[in-house]
Amino acid sequence: MMAQYESVVLDYEKGYFNNGQALPAESRMIFSGEINEDIAAVQISLYKKGGRKPLYEVSWIKAEEGNEDNFYLPFNYRLQSNSSYDLLFTYFQELKRSDKKDIMEDIMSKIDFYNSQFMELKEGEVKLKKPAKKFKEDLDKIFLEGLAVYRPTVEVKTTFSDLVEELVSSLEKDSTFTSIDKFEELLESEVNQALQRDWLGAVNERKIYDYPTEKKGGQLALNIGYGGALLSGDPDNFSYGQAPYIGLSIPWSNRAYGYAFFRNTSLSVGAFTQNFTGPQNQTFTGPVFNRPYFVGLGYNVFKFIRINAGAVVLEETTNSNGQSLQLDRISIQPFIGLSAELRFSLGNGN
Repeated sequence: MMAQYESVVLDYEKGYFNNGQALPAESRMIFSGEINEDIAAVQISLYKKGGRKPLYEVSWIKAEEGNEDNFYLPFNYRLQSNSSYDLLFTYFQELKRSDKKDIMEDIMSKIDFYNSQFMELKEGEVKLKKPAKKFKEDLDKIFLEGLAVYRPTVEVKTTFSDLVEELVSSLEKDSTFTSIDKFEELLESEVNQALQRDWLGAVNERKIYDYPTEKKGGQLALNIGYGGALLSGDPDNFSYGQAPYIGLSIPWSNRAYGYAFFRNTSLSVGAFTQNFTGPQNQTFTGPVFNRPYFVGLGYNVFKFIRINAGAVVLEETTNSNGQSLQLDRISIQPFIGLSAELRFSLGNGN
């Protein structure tokens, strides 16, 4: 399986890959690089050149009891050729017990302050100064933001439970709490439960700006097939011609990325290898080139088999003893065909 991935080795100090080579384009990669023994995870974030929102993120986490000197991270986002990207490598260490204690104290300090502003003891019962739904959303936000810069090694719920939501709702009605402290004890227990898991904290970053991808030429496909064209659409004189054809296709989207429909669709141009003969012995050829030629869209129904459909340009002539006697008309008629294709790259492509 790894043979399907191209190897990309990060030189952390120099800030380049594979001894200064461009990144592979249009293929899967596996990134690797050296790590210190205390590094527990590495995250790669990919950005457009100058972009702020990641296009793709993926993480490597050291195996339990692992002692690796390098990280190895499959990267399934296919980069465009002739482009540049920014890449951010973030290195994480496992949080110590003292770190978790500091995080707990910070979160609870913010919750205590918030509660002091929007909770009150009224006639022996705890009441809210804002709607229960908004109050619960704010508590969840404090919880989430307190852990935002850290990463759990397994999925952890970082919002308060349904029990807290029910109790907050009850504070708008008949409160069962007579002490704000008891409510905060419940919140603290849920924060503490989340922090019992293994958490990672970022200790280092390496950002590489404007890094190029390899240059590749455009793509074309040679189509060889068989198709038919409508010669006359008159209900009383319906006729069509059929012949082999050859053409070229230009894809709408690179096959390595993009939506499936656009990857399989292309603009096709070409010509039939034979003229068509009409029901009254007319010859249907094409202007200038003396063969019917076409333009249309093609769609791959299988890897190398495609359906083409579009318009064919015809010149109708009347023949006698092989000689063209009269030019009747030039028309554009629909055609459809089935072809096999051979793809090839242009320029620097492989």
